[in-house]
Amino acid sequence: MKKSLPAKHMLIVRCIVYLRVSTEEQARREDNSLQTQENFCDRLIALNENKNWRKTRVITDPGRSAKDLKRPGIQEIIDAIKAGLVDVIVIYKLDRLTRSMRDLYKLWEVMEAYGVSFASATESFNSSTPDGRAALNQRMTFAQWEREMTTQRLKDKFGENAREGKWHPSMTPLGYEPDNKNRTLIVNQKDAKIIKLMFKRAAEGTALKAISDELNKLGYKSKKRTFNKGRKNERQVGGRRWTVKTVRNYIENFKYKAATRDREGNEYPANWKAIVSDKIWDKANHALEKRRALTKRPASSVNKHELILKEIIKCGHCNKALSPRPGGRKLANGSQRAYYSCQDVIDFGKSSDCKIRNLPGDEFDAFIIRIIGTFAQHPKIIKATLKAALAEKKQSVRPLRSRQRELTQQLSRLGAEIKNLLNLARKGKGGFSQELYEEADALTEQKRKIETEREQVKAQIHYKEQVVTDEETVAKALENFSRVFYALSFKEREELMRLLIKSLRVSKIDPTKDVLPCAIDAVNTNTPIQYYRIDIEFFIQSIFATPHASVEANNPDSTAAKGKKIRTRMNSTLIVGLIGQRWESGAFLIHPFKLDKQPQTKAQSHPKFRLLSNRHSLESVLEWIRILKEHPHLTPKDIADKIGLSVITVRQLLQLGKLSPEIQTYILNLKPKDAIKRFSQKKLRKLPPLSHEEQHKEFKKEWELEL
Repeated sequence: MKKSLPAKHMLIVRCIVYLRVSTEEQARREDNSLQTQENFCDRLIALNENKNWRKTRVITDPGRSAKDLKRPGIQEIIDAIKAGLVDVIVIYKLDRLTRSMRDLYKLWEVMEAYGVSFASATESFNSSTPDGRAALNQRMTFAQWEREMTTQRLKDKFGENAREGKWHPSMTPLGYEPDNKNRTLIVNQKDAKIIKLMFKRAAEGTALKAISDELNKLGYKSKKRTFNKGRKNERQVGGRRWTVKTVRNYIENFKYKAATRDREGNEYPANWKAIVSDKIWDKANHALEKRRALTKRPASSVNKHELILKEIIKCGHCNKALSPRPGGRKLANGSQRAYYSCQDVIDFGKSSDCKIRNLPGDEFDAFIIRIIGTFAQHPKIIKATLKAALAEKKQSVRPLRSRQRELTQQLSRLGAEIKNLLNLARKGKGGFSQELYEEADALTEQKRKIETEREQVKAQIHYKEQVVTDEETVAKALENFSRVFYALSFKEREELMRLLIKSLRVSKIDPTKDVLPCAIDAVNTNTPIQYYRIDIEFFIQSIFATPHASVEANNPDSTAAKGKKIRTRMNSTLIVGLIGQRWESGAFLIHPFKLDKQPQTKAQSHPKFRLLSNRHSLESVLEWIRILKEHPHLTPKDIADKIGLSVITVRQLLQLGKLSPEIQTYILNLKPKDAIKRFSQKKLRKLPPLSHEEQHKEFKKEWELEL
């Protein structure tokens, strides 16, 4: 007969003890306290000493409800199970672990996958046998029923409190202080001033943005709150600047007119003092609804600034959208230039710590379009990028396929469980059958969620696998894109950009601190250089690769002729230098290839700017403009430094270059002394903002001359 091994030669069975109480008060009580629970668990482990059970760890959840699995202790247990650090979970009682059948199944699946069981110190069951699982199901059914009855009683109690006008202790709104003993609220006169001002402006029809700006200007902040006070996870929220969203939430809060509401939306008078009258509350909310109706169409559906990267471009620092917004001085036609502004800056203004803040819209768009066309001229770059994409695909698809298999297995198990529950329900009677049907419905809902997740995983796998090594297709697509782009209407360009680029992130970088994929050569200029990182995720369709339908007709075997669209993913990181503020003339690409690389000239070879003496300033200005075109890395500041004028004066003089050719020719054909005497800078500066036709009219009116 085979002899069993002595305990000292058996493998140790690692036990984790899990303890939980619902409130902090229970955690300190003698009966049912954490210490009492641990004592019972220790006895169970001692009884199984002959099986080599050993307590290796104690995990607690003091003051935590068992309504779900969102507890630090449970997450710690799951991590330990997946890390292979436990064999048995020991609990005082099953309801300490969970009171929900669905949550039990979730834990059970994780435990079964890693060969972990659990045992109760005060109940008899074994999760590793069919009979044990049946007994467990029965206990959990009653535990869940008890929890649901408790929930219903609480809902009824909340509804009764609302009908009686009592305050249910929760987050106290700004303007009030809680009086939990009398179940009411006390007005905080200092904070109530903010609420009254907010409602007054809203009732007058003031826009929410204007209200938030006024509150911020006055230095008011939203209410500061502390959560989990005294615990390790203590955190503070609020105390921030006002935004449109927070102002709207406060104005829509019915508590400020001293009212309570039940779950059906019925309103009752409250037992506390109102901060605003019913009339003001209704007027403010009516104005809010009126404004919402006027702006019913979402702003995102209209691209009034005609910026092609809208809804694609993001701030790499704040992870928020860079949204089109007008700014700066008004142009001659009354409009303003469009900028990409970080949403954090739009919400919080000067107090935002965003590093990007704003980008000039049209100039940045034009720069990106030039980059796209330049990619086609660098097949080595495309090949290397695609190779990296293929490597990334192999690494990222493997865990997704593993997750897909796990979800399929879960669906199979859930299907079997639902079938068993329905069979039992048909054989059973009365309320027990009804509970089984309800449990089957809950499992069906869980199954639906898993099916949805599996479809999402499947879509991710499909997306990541859409990588091909055909760099010729990519090169042709990019080349044709840049060639035909400006020949299209704006709507067509916008659609084409969305087909080509999936996302674009812009970050400001510091070459002395950040890790970069390339070395940055020094550029000799007096103007500071800013450096940017631009991460572009291309998503190229082969439909771009065939510019003419005749190509398909001549090659019936081509991919496009067969109606297939090859999609190629290509992620590229760009390192860009910006001299000055003009992306149009001062931006140059450093990596992955050189685009419009600025000349790295020595200091002594810099062009010389002159202010010609005894000549009309227009002659000097035209010479400056010629030099700036030949050396785009130079700026008005370089001119100002050389000739001893202020940058503002130089910028004003450069505007003379926008005079019509006819006016320039007329002035330059005069003798220098006559030109200086007759055409002062002050009068000429009125003309450049106008169109050439209007310039001629003003020229004739001011100097009574025909051109």
